[in-house]
This record gives sequence, C-alpha cells and structure tokens, in this order.
Amino acid sequence: MNVNWCTGCKCVLANEEVVNGVCERCGSEVVHRVKSQWMLKITAYADKLIDGLDGLDYIERVATQQKNWIGRSHGAEVNFGTTAGDSLTVYTTRCDTLFGATYMVVSPEHAMVKEWLDKGIIKNVDAVKAYQAEAARKSDFERSELNKEKTGVKLEGVMGINPVNDTEIPIFISDYVLSTYGTGAIMAVPAHDTRDWEFAKKFGLPIIEVVQGSTPSNLDEAAFTDVATGTLVNSGFLNGLSVADAQKKMIAWLEETGKGRDKVNYKLRDWVFSRQRYWGEPIPMVHCDKCGWQPLPESSLPLTLPDITDFEPGPDGESPLARHKDWVKTTCPCCGGPATRETDTMPQWAGSSWYFLRYMDPHCKDAIASKEALEYWSPVDWYNGGMEHTTLHLLYSRFWHKFLYDIGAVPSPEPYQKRTAHGMILGLNPHSFVNLPAEEQDKLLKEYGSQKAAEKALEEKYGEMSRHPIVKMSKSLGNVINPDEVVDQYGADTMRLYEMFMGDFEQAAPWQTSAIAGCNRFLDRVWALSDKLVEGEGYRPQIETLMHQTIKKVSADIEGLKMNTAIAQLMTLVNALYDNGGATKAEFETLVQLLNTCFSGKTSAIRRFHALCGSVIVIDEVQTVPGKMLTLFNLAVNFLSEICGVTIVLCSATQPCLEVVDHPLRRQPVDLVPQQKALWDIFKRTDIQNAGCARLEELPQIVMGALSSCDSLLVVCNTKKEATFLFESLQAANCRCFHLSAAMCVQHRRETLQALQSALDKPSADRQRVVCVSTQVIEAGVDISFQRVIRFSAGMDSVVQAAGRCNRHAEQKEPAPVRLIRCTDERLRGLDDIVRGQNATTALLTAFSKTPEGFRYDLSSEEAIRFYYRRLYAEMEPGFQDNQTPAHGSLYHLLADNPRYADANCAQAERYLLRQAFRLAGSLFQVFDEDTRSLLVPYGRGRELQNTLRNAAQVYGQKDWAVIRGCIDEAKGYCVSVYRYQLERLEALGAVTSLFDGGILLLSDGFYNEHTGFSLEAGTRDFQEV
Repeated sequence: MNVNWCTGCKCVLANEEVVNGVCERCGSEVVHRVKSQWMLKITAYADKLIDGLDGLDYIERVATQQKNWIGRSHGAEVNFGTTAGDSLTVYTTRCDTLFGATYMVVSPEHAMVKEWLDKGIIKNVDAVKAYQAEAARKSDFERSELNKEKTGVKLEGVMGINPVNDTEIPIFISDYVLSTYGTGAIMAVPAHDTRDWEFAKKFGLPIIEVVQGSTPSNLDEAAFTDVATGTLVNSGFLNGLSVADAQKKMIAWLEETGKGRDKVNYKLRDWVFSRQRYWGEPIPMVHCDKCGWQPLPESSLPLTLPDITDFEPGPDGESPLARHKDWVKTTCPCCGGPATRETDTMPQWAGSSWYFLRYMDPHCKDAIASKEALEYWSPVDWYNGGMEHTTLHLLYSRFWHKFLYDIGAVPSPEPYQKRTAHGMILGLNPHSFVNLPAEEQDKLLKEYGSQKAAEKALEEKYGEMSRHPIVKMSKSLGNVINPDEVVDQYGADTMRLYEMFMGDFEQAAPWQTSAIAGCNRFLDRVWALSDKLVEGEGYRPQIETLMHQTIKKVSADIEGLKMNTAIAQLMTLVNALYDNGGATKAEFETLVQLLNTCFSGKTSAIRRFHALCGSVIVIDEVQTVPGKMLTLFNLAVNFLSEICGVTIVLCSATQPCLEVVDHPLRRQPVDLVPQQKALWDIFKRTDIQNAGCARLEELPQIVMGALSSCDSLLVVCNTKKEATFLFESLQAANCRCFHLSAAMCVQHRRETLQALQSALDKPSADRQRVVCVSTQVIEAGVDISFQRVIRFSAGMDSVVQAAGRCNRHAEQKEPAPVRLIRCTDERLRGLDDIVRGQNATTALLTAFSKTPEGFRYDLSSEEAIRFYYRRLYAEMEPGFQDNQTPAHGSLYHLLADNPRYADANCAQAERYLLRQAFRLAGSLFQVFDEDTRSLLVPYGRGRELQNTLRNAAQVYGQKDWAVIRGCIDEAKGYCVSVYRYQLERLEALGAVTSLFDGGILLLSDGFYNEHTGFSLEAGTRDFQEV
C-alpha cells in the first residue's frame, strides 16, 4: 500500500502525523512509499466518532476540527465508461452537475493507470511515468494546496465516457487528486469549480454552465461557484429543477440505470499502525509459511522487546528488530513449525489511547480496571491538551475507547466529558530568511538577487516549512529553549511568570527570550515594595477600590484560565502602589497572596477552601435564590458550614424561599437572623394601605392622581404587559416616566437607573415629578427611595420588598403611603377566591384541593405535601439540576393527567390559573422546562457590536478571534434572555440572525424598544391589539 514515509525518523507515519507536509514529531520531509503495514479499521467508527461529539463539553474549534478531519459527506458514486472497455468510478457531492463534466482527472497512483500502462493502451508512456515519479516526491499537503500551479498529463490512447450523454471526454493524471480520498478519480465541472476552471483554461478544455444563479456569470473570467442554490440549465432531463431536486432526481436515475448509487464518503482513512522503530509495543503476530499470519495466544502475552544497543532503522527502512534474528525466529502457535515475528512496533498512540484508564485502578490484575472503579471515575472530567492532538491523540483515544465500550470493557462510550486546548509555545525558524543573521541575509541577497529568490532557494533546500518564521519547537531545527538556562539567569519565578504572561491560554505564542527581562523587572519591583511599607491599617482609601477590583479580577481570570490578564492586573496594582508612595502591610500581604495564587499548584477550589475556613459569609436578598437553584444552594451552604466551619448569615426583609420547601438535602438547619423589631423598620417608615380593585384601563388616572401629591412615585406591576401598558399611557399624558423590566438588557437597565437617580437627585425647585413603572425586577438590589409606592396585588414578600423602596432613607418624618391595588382582568373576574402572587405550594393547594379525586396523590394535607416533595427530590437523576426535566414522574406530568385541567374545552380562566400554578411550581422545583437563550439586542452600543460580529462572520476562516472575543465579552451587557417558545416564535418571524453556527444570536430591529426593552409582539401586526 502507498504510505507516508518520514525521511528523518525513517519510519511510516499515519495521515494524522503528517502536518503541513512534514513529520509532526521531527519536522522532516514526508514522502510516499509502498509498504505492507498493519492497520486498525478506524473508518468503521467514523459515524460514531462524529455523532458522539453531541452532548460533550468540547470547545467549538476542537469539535469542528474533528468533524472536518473525519470529513463525512453525502453524495453519489458514478461509473464512467472508458474507450478501453472498462470503467472509472468517481465520487461526487454534486451529481446534479454531471452534464457539465468535460474531462476527468485520476491520481497518478490510480490502479487503472498501472493497468492501462501494462496493457500498452497508453501511448505517452514516458510522460506519464515521469509525472508519476515527480508526484511521488510530494506530500499530500503540497499536492492539495489550493494556490499551487495546476499540472497534469493527458492520457493518450484512452478516453472517458460521460454516462448521462455518452460524450467522450479526456482523462488526465494530476497530483491534486489524491488516491486516499474518494475513489482517486474525479469528474471535472470547470464552469463551477475554481480549480477545475484553472485546469481547463490551461489545457484548453470545454467549459459548460449547468447551474444558473440569480446573478449572471462570466465563465471567460472565472468559474461561477455560487451554486449552492440555483436552477439547472444545459442538463437534459434536469433542466429547470432546483439544485436539491436535481440531486435527488440524478441519484434516482443513476440507480435505475445501474450507472451509480447514493454514497456517504469520509476523508478519514484507516489507521496505519506499524512503525519501523524499536521503541513501541511489539505487535504480537507471527508469520508461518504454512499457516500465514497468526496471533500469539493470550498465554504468551505480554510479548517483550529484546535488549539491544543499535536502534537505527535499516538502510531500506526496516525495523532495527529485524537484525536480531534470535528474537525474530520463533515457532508457529498454530502448527508448531518455524515462523518469524513481526518486527514493526506499535505507534506511541497505542499506549496513550487508554493509559488514563489504568490510573483508575492501577493494582487490578484481572482487567484494565475493576468495574466499580471504572463506573466511579469515568469518563474523565476534563482533558486539556494542545490543538495539534485534536486529530491525533484525541481522535485515537476516542476510537480506542469506543471499541472498548463495544466489547463491554468500559461503562461509557466516550473517554472525556470536557476538552479544552492550550496554545503551543513556538520557536523561531532558523531556516526562515527573516530570522537569519544579517550577514547571512546579505550573502543570500548577493547570490540570488532578491529576497523572493533567496526565500525560494531556502524552500528548495529546507522544504515548505522554511516559509514560516514562527514554527513548532523541535530538536531537528535547534530552536528548543532549555528552561534550565533561563532559570539559572533569571530564577524559576521569572520563568513561570513569563510563561503565564506571554499570551492567551488557548492561543499559540512565540517564545521571546528578550521579553523575560520585563517579567524579571516586575518581580524586582514587587520585592522592593517590602522596603517601601508605609504606616496605616488595612487598605488606604485611594487604593481600596483598586485592591478589590484586583482581587475580583485575579480570582475570575485564574478560574477562566486567563493568567496573562490576571498578571496584567497585578502589574497595574503595583504601579498604583508606587504612585502612592508604597504599600501598607495589608496591601503588600494581599499583593503577595495574589501573586502566590498565580504561581501555586493548588486548584481554585482548594484555594477558596483555605480562604473560607473559619470565616463569616453574609448573603443578602436571599429570597431571590431561584427555585431551580435550591438544591445546589443548600448543598453549598451545608458544605461551607459543616466542612469549612463557615458561619453563614442569610439576610432578607421577607421570609426567604428556603423555608418554603421541606428540602431533604438540608441536613442541618441554617439559622436566619432573628426577625427582631429593628429588621422590620420598613413598617415604621411606610403605611401599607389596601386601595381596593381597579381595571387596568383605570390605572393611569389613579397614578396621575397619586403623583399630584408627591414628587416621586414607584408603580410595581406583576407582568411586563401591565408595566408596558401603564408606561406608554403615562408617556402619552406627558408624564416624566421611567420603565424597568427584566426584558431590558443589563446596560439598558443600568442606564435607566442612572437617569432615574439623576432625576431624583435634582433640587426640589428644579425637579420634575417623576414616576417609575417597573416589574418585580426593582424589588431587590436597587437602592433608590420614592415618596410613594403603588403595588399591584401580590404575596406578602413582594409587598414588603416593594415597600422597601418607599421612604427608604426616612426622608419623610411621617410614614409614607404604600397603596395595594388589585388589578382585575375580565377573564379572571369569576375567580375572586384566587389571589395572584401566591407561592407555588399555596397556588397548587388552592387550585386543586377542590378536586382531589383528579390527582394520583392527595395534596390536601401538609403531610402529603412533605411526602410529595421528598419523592420528587428522591427521583432526581444526576444532571437534573442542569435544566434537564425527567421524562416521567415529575410534578408537571402528574398534575397534567387531570382531565379537568388538561381538557381544551375547560374555562379560559381555569387554564390560565393552571398555567400560573405550573409556572410557579416549576420555578420552585425545576420540573417545568424553561430553557433560555441570550439574544444580543440593537440597543445603544449593542447595535455596533451586532454589525461588528456580522462582518466578522462573513470572512469565515479569516476571523480576528481577539476582536470577536472582545465583542462577545462586551455584548454580555447588551443581551436579554428569552425562553425557547419565544425564540421559536422570533425565528418564525425572521427576527433572529444566527452567527458562528448558532453560537451568537442577534435580535432584529423592531423587537426591542428603547424605553420598554424586548417584546415578542413588537414588529407584528397584532401588536396594537395586544
């Protein structure tokens, strides 16, 4: 078989070990040779390797690179006849363009070429053989470069026959067709493929347009390649069809006539598993002249290598083991006759593809690891490695693991749950012209006349790699950095600091010894600060903000593996300390601790564990803990209190949600701050009044009346619809009005709050009366005081939170009024016994206790409720807290079985109540699927970010990822979250643009209001009616 041969290592390489035409290990040129080799049938797992990527936490570029390397494509195999009486089979993904095929190209190594040469059919034998020899000296990478000059030789004496019109077309051999992909033969449609067009122009071949697009083509100037869509022309029975329909019809025609068939193809080739070197596991196969190749019996394993001293491969590329006849000669395990061992060894990937499994149970003598150990430890939680191994170790080990899974040796089909990639530290290429010493450059310029000619000479001497000034470090290039020398000159701390500071963790970066001096100067400045300590306790006021910012950023950056930006922040802090005359003892200790965090080998979890032990943690606004996070929240609280000895203080002006649920995971209660009178000071400052009922349409007049007796008024609504209606009505009445809701992006809310505070801070003489209309989003984390508050009817916790915004700082001596208004709705008028805003438990009990016969479980008693919750949590499977709803047994599914409430004919009000109850219950117990996605909205700077990302997405493959990453970080403040059903409706309306394979979603204009934020109905005809 035709294999890759490394001229430096003198051994065979797998396709994945050839990078840019050279050996990935030593950087030497790779050529083609014909050798018999052992192979593993990795192609049988191609589909499993692609499909298995779904559900794994792999960074996008790793998953994409694996998919591209495997290269699954859907097309057809087409049989072209020849004038020699045989046929050539081609694989194509565009069988709809068959009528435009005007010539064929086969690889120089194609078996039919050899057959035609042997039979004397080909007339220009010398030209064909010379071209074959030239192609054999090139790597696959060189042959498949898109921008290289197209070469080839026409086969004189044989022609191809197009199966759709029986036209005779010429056959060429060309090195840009590889025998390792498809069938090693292609049909060429020069009208619609740039490479085929260039080839046709060079050799004067016909060019026939068969796909017509919306824009006219000029085939004299270039190929028309925008043919993903279009209409078929000049194509016989396909004329007038769309591309998709033409492909289906052509495949059907090929199969009916026996001239072809539907075919799924892969770029992936079987894994060449033989290496001509000593180091490596010996292949346990022996060859007998009588019995052929035979495996060694298990009783003869493991087969060990002999002790030798000469490790160089032989002159003809044979393994060094072949010279050790005593080891090579053996007996056949089948017949007992003389036999010889296989002298090739396995590649290094044979061991590294599974070694991590052995760590799970290193002393197990009966298997890779015990069943219990494998089930406990696997799959590996996180694999971090270089991008260069995405199509090497990662691909091989996934294949190896899937085979082990199929034979029952491991319990999971995938070896790793998460995969990230670190950048590689690169070195200068000593063979690149720009890196040569000045005198060497001058010498080459004099010899060759120009830099371009000199670079071409270097490429001829050293290969394609000489084009690249920055390359992978390798011993053969002599550009490996010895860390011992750096440590001897600068110290280990400087060495480690430079490695972390030299660039983004995921990006490759060149080593620059000159830059190490800067890191050394920074550490010297830190050391010198110890002699510049100033008097004072704690952090000085002028430094305190920066200290806290640095603590926060260093902690977050290390967690996100962004060590370079963490160190940059520390450099900023050190500069500020020098600008302020030095550091206090506390400031210097914090600086040293943060630096130690960067250098230490502890994980972030351990660092935080040590930092938290014996401390006190105060958590305010604890009532805002989302229901779906209760389990994780309580687990964290229990861990901190029981394991770390942390004192937890949970603060809230209302009864927190922790007391609503009898949570089985709360093994030990966590005391809340006692509800003393001082904590209920809110009731001293306010006078909560029941203002009765009112229709939604009547509210604007009520608000205007309340505003006439005060300068500032807050109205808190229960829904965005209510808040939007009220805000727009007040705006129409020329009222100075602000709007807040969760439908506004973070930056929009921040700017609105700043504008609101600015309006309230004006002197009373200049102040215009201000009203803020908000949803519950204002009830926590907003330190703004209003003279009056109107709250739509809600549960007591929401009422108290809203009242907390009234007379907040006791500006008014008399208690300020908080008016509660029950906003009624025509559809709910008959449900006076149901109060909106109740918690989930109460809502469910109220709604369903009337018909207990409709339930599988009686929810009418407190004991039954406790049992129900315990059962609910007991049935939770791993991953349930990660937004995964169980397929059965959930609260939602059990309650939905009640035909009274599931019936489409039941009263609208009852269905509304049911939905409210389910939504509340789902929020509390996470049994209602409310998966959300973020949309980047066209608000303020968000509009510019949308345009920048759109432009970046258009130059696929040439993206400036640093710019894109910066845009994404900034865009977080301009995003809103939408539920799945909302996203589906927006997509149906054409209001969402997807970029980067769905990784970024942009919201269109018309669906985001500069005052009220995102609205699902905006931009649709029924918006005014809503």
